[in-house]
Amino acid sequence: LGIPLDHNINILENRVELYVTDLSDFSDALQQANIQLPDNIEVIEVDGLSREIADIYAGLALSSCTSGFSVKNGSGTKGITTAGHCSNSLSYNGKNLPYQSGIWQFQYDVQWHTAPDFTVRNLAWDGTWNRYIYGEKHRNNQYVGEYVCKYGKSTGGGCGNITSTTFNGTYIRVHSDSADLGEPGDSGGPWFLGNTAYGLFTGDIEPGNDAYYMAINYIDILGLDVLTN
Repeated sequence: LGIPLDHNINILENRVELYVTDLSDFSDALQQANIQLPDNIEVIEVDGLSREIADIYAGLALSSCTSGFSVKNGSGTKGITTAGHCSNSLSYNGKNLPYQSGIWQFQYDVQWHTAPDFTVRNLAWDGTWNRYIYGEKHRNNQYVGEYVCKYGKSTGGGCGNITSTTFNGTYIRVHSDSADLGEPGDSGGPWFLGNTAYGLFTGDIEPGNDAYYMAINYIDILGLDVLTN
């Protein structure tokens, strides 16, 4: 059916359990495919699917802030990014992420860390499932009115439209009529559309549903490239 799910065999209840994030969508897909599930299969709606903690990638809750896109340097060393204004001492799942370098001034707000206890993946968590990141979009190619999405550990997933590409100089400002796009803790998280990296969460603007991010191409100041495979 093309719908991501988790599953479990409940031996005590003698049934198979399927876990989906949208029961209505799943039911509609079954009906369209003319599939009738056996009585010993129970479908359960959950807030989110399971995630492997052995991997590290964009959109995870770090000890402070949110992880940004996975990257590699010129030597091929892999790691993860976050906002430069976040603490340089970061951990994930209780394990230290060694600080490599960072910058927080002018158009730059980025730092990166290696992750020796994890497998660095070209993924981004969007609040429902992980999406692969296959490319990046330069600031010069991002435009007012464009639709973009983000994930932060405080506010979760959300989307809006770009209202400025020159906020405080070179930052990208985004507005949503309905979603709270940012709160403390979201900093460093990924902004994306589809499978393309757009930027790293910098801050929110109160009052209102506005936030802004550093365009992803500015990570090159640290000699980094977005991990795309």
